[in-house]
Amino acid sequence: MPPRSADGAVSRGAFTGVIRWVGGALAVMWAVMSFLPKHATSRSS
Repeated sequence: MPPRSADGAVSRGAFTGVIRWVGGALAVMWAVMSFLPKHATSRSS
């Protein structure tokens, strides 16, 4: 059986990776919406 510390480190690393990926995706979407409001508006309508 692997030690709990190693399992916790792996879980923590995976959790951090997911948070970074989601945060990055949201930041990119926010940047696109902020810098290209005309494109987003014309696309919606």
